[in-house]
Order: sequence, then structure tokens, then C-alpha cells
Amino acid sequence: MTNAEQFLDHYSAIERYLRRTYGSKNIHDTFLQLITKAEIHHSVIAYYANDLREYGELRNAIVHKYAPQENSIIAEPHSFVVERMAHIRKMIEDPLKIKDVMVKSIKVADINDSIYDVAINMYKNIYTHVPVYEDKIFIGVLSESSLLRWTGYQAKLGVALSTTNKISQMKKFLDVAGNKFNDFEFVPNNTLILDVRDKFEKALYEGRRLGVVFATKTGKNTEYIEGLLTAWDLPKLKLK
Repeated sequence: MTNAEQFLDHYSAIERYLRRTYGSKNIHDTFLQLITKAEIHHSVIAYYANDLREYGELRNAIVHKYAPQENSIIAEPHSFVVERMAHIRKMIEDPLKIKDVMVKSIKVADINDSIYDVAINMYKNIYTHVPVYEDKIFIGVLSESSLLRWTGYQAKLGVALSTTNKISQMKKFLDVAGNKFNDFEFVPNNTLILDVRDKFEKALYEGRRLGVVFATKTGKNTEYIEGLLTAWDLPKLKLK
């Protein structure tokens, strides 16, 4: 296939997706109109919206209805453009999700576990957030922040730390949802990575620190945690 044929193949596939998903039943929307509708709801399309608009114009330059033969190809796009269009098509048809990039080696703790043992494990494995369960029910997160708050409180009281201290003794210091100093969220495992990135950015805008996003099957904290992403993983949450 020529560059033009490949480009038009990718263009048509994207247009079919847009029309199938965001097209109006009563109005024959143009490619540009479909993009405008779709970018409100689809973070990947919004990410590539400017590229798609430019390629929409390019498509009209490549295929011109006033050529000797109607809708015949009158120009050849550069190979880079074809590769870029192929990439955008792939990202739209099969977008990257949190399950594709999340950290899957999750350490969880029980309310009766030793704080010392969990902290040592966090240090050795560079864990920053550990979900804590009580009677198999999620109750909060043991984080670097919560450990520091509890340790500082113990020091203020003049209480010596011990390797026998249990997490139950610092239960009220665990991070809970809505804690603006170290918040967390649960999302479905098929959440788009750009939507996860938006969560971190929104939290920053709202003046709260979103420390970690946990992924479960449908986004409920009662489900098995399949993976997580922290603020340190933000470089993973971008497209080319």
C-alpha cells in the first residue's frame, strides 16, 4: 500500500470509531465535528485532538472530489505522518489503561501486624503505601506520612517505640479517604491512564495530595487490589 492508502485506511478506521461512538443519528457529522463531540468524553481523543484536526485537513488535501476522477488521491503524505496516524489509531482503539502500567506487587497488612515489620518491608522494597485490613475489611492506608505522624505523636507523649507495637495502636493515624494531606482513590482496572493522570492533577488543583490510586475490578475498596500507582509513577501516565 502507498503512504496515501495507509493514511486513508487509518483515517477511515478512526472516523468509523468516532461516528459509531459519538455520531448523531440525525445529522451527518463531519470528521471535525465528531472530534469536538468526542474530546469532551474521551481523554485519549482529547489528547490527540489537535493532531486529528490537522490530519482531517490533510485527508481533504490528499483526496479531492474535484480531481479528474472523483475522490482520487492527489498527494502522498510523509511516512512520519502515516506512522503517527497509525499510532493514534492504536491508542484510540486500544488505549492504555491503568492495568497496563500499574505496580502489581502489592503488599497489604493486617491491623494486628507489627508496625516494625511492615515498616522494614516498606523500606526494603520502597513501598510508600500499604493497604490495611481488619477482619478482611479495608480500613485505611499505612503510608510514610501516617508513620511519621504516629511516630511524632508518640515522641510528643514521651512514649518509647517498640518492635512489638501493632498497627492497631496507630489505627487513628492511618490515611483515610478525604485526607487532603495524603489521600487515595480506588478505580476500575480498565481506567484510562490519562484519566488516572487527571485525578492526580485535579487533586493538586484542589489543594490536596493524592498519594496513591488503587485498581480493583470495578473500583470498589471491597474488592481484591490488583495494583496501584503513586504520584511517583506519573511519568508512566502519558502518551507519545
